[in-house]
Amino acid sequence: MIIRQSIDFTQNQHGMWYGQHHDRMKHQISAVIHGPGARHFFWAHLVTWTLAALIGGWIIWVFDSIGTSFVDSMFISVSAVTSTGLSTVPFFQLSTVQHAVVLFLVFIGGPVIDALYIVLLKWSLWRPVGSRQQSQDIIQEHVMMISFRQEQGAIAVAVWLLLMYLIGVQLIAFVAFWLYLKWYSVDILDHNGITSPAWFSIFHTINGFNNSGFGLLSDSLVQFQRQSFPLVMLSILFMAGFTPFPIFLRWMTWITHQLMTMACNNHRATASLHYLLRNPRRITTAMFPSSYTRYLLGILVLIWVIQLSDYLIFSWNCMPAEMNTLNKVINSIFQVSSSRTAGFNTVNISALHPGTQVMIAIMMFISAIPVSVTTRSTRTKPGIGEEGEVEGISVGSQMKRMAFWDSTWLFLPFYLICTIEGDRLMNDPQHFTYFKVLFECCSAYGTVGLSLGYPGSLCSFSAQWSTASKLLLMVSMMLGRHRGFPDHLDQALLPTCSLSSRPFEVHSRVSSLMITQSIN
Repeated sequence: MIIRQSIDFTQNQHGMWYGQHHDRMKHQISAVIHGPGARHFFWAHLVTWTLAALIGGWIIWVFDSIGTSFVDSMFISVSAVTSTGLSTVPFFQLSTVQHAVVLFLVFIGGPVIDALYIVLLKWSLWRPVGSRQQSQDIIQEHVMMISFRQEQGAIAVAVWLLLMYLIGVQLIAFVAFWLYLKWYSVDILDHNGITSPAWFSIFHTINGFNNSGFGLLSDSLVQFQRQSFPLVMLSILFMAGFTPFPIFLRWMTWITHQLMTMACNNHRATASLHYLLRNPRRITTAMFPSSYTRYLLGILVLIWVIQLSDYLIFSWNCMPAEMNTLNKVINSIFQVSSSRTAGFNTVNISALHPGTQVMIAIMMFISAIPVSVTTRSTRTKPGIGEEGEVEGISVGSQMKRMAFWDSTWLFLPFYLICTIEGDRLMNDPQHFTYFKVLFECCSAYGTVGLSLGYPGSLCSFSAQWSTASKLLLMVSMMLGRHRGFPDHLDQALLPTCSLSSRPFEVHSRVSSLMITQSIN
């Protein structure tokens, strides 16, 4: 009887409720759903990052004291906002103001804060919709309770988790690095004229977490090659801020859920965490279902083991002779972690085995592909309730698309740069080589920041290029940073009520949930 009354009341009241509120909700959401920021998310993000790079480049140029050209200032700015780390000027010679501007660009352009932007966007879309004060009928109460409360609670939890992750990881790393510098590495800082261990720690912590290869020393981190603690800590920081980030975020969410469940003092928060774990792709692009998380972990571990084996087998004897066995192993682990995305180095990359250099170039090119494939494979259908259906693109289709587009955006700039720099390639075949150009293009498109350099230069190899070639590499960095971005916002990132063009479908799902509750 209860079931029958619930169904009848739902169907009878459906027309009245929908007629009263559909127009208002449609008007509130239309600007977001049909606006350029959602429909063309890729282009909106690209334009925003380009404007940030233009403003940052202008500030770097204005405060220059070493004769940096406007193009080189723009190059540094683009490299910072895309979390790359390539530099066409001796970066350590820039002023503190310029370093601070670069640090700010690196921070706002990082992958983790990018995920926070998107969740905050969805949170802002949910807030004005479905206010209790606008209607007291029981159907809206059920919609609010079943849909709005569950998902909005999960969104709020996701925001706080991302904030804690963003701030907590970097804060812990900063304190640990700062204390280590004060106690064990003051001589390195003094030798390089750096008077503030705190500033050095802040700069390298933020750059490490956001996988940008900028550093305050002339040789990246080569001077730390025999100090194990900072290399291990930074290796973990590299991974926490980029490709394994969705794995760490899910682990953090699961641990928080377990602790909240044992505490049993906040049932609403526990329910929100449970919903987030079961439906992560309804809430964010930065966390995946458990099965896909295991798949991503397996792929990343496999790639990591393959590259580490290459270092240990082929480049063991290429490392400095003063390194002991432990130093060589830790430096190999550091370089494997860094060469995927971060761009720091503790050994001379150009002195490594040629096979290892090719392996680095390949890994830089495929850096973001595992996460991009997983993100698109776990796209969730819109709707109300838990366990949303996955309508992601198949892995095979994605690989075909990436093989075409990624190859195009890598080899087209490579061809154009080789054409522009043809005279240098022919006149200086020993130091100005095709492989160095390709390596630099892989580093730019993969937003890594490693470079094979040029004799007598403390800059990236691209510092030797003409203005046109530098502009092409800037475009490559910007496109590489947006590789894997959706053409528009996932439907799962829009309010549930806005996604149903058939209102009875929404209410029928509410009815089914009411039936389930009545039976229970």
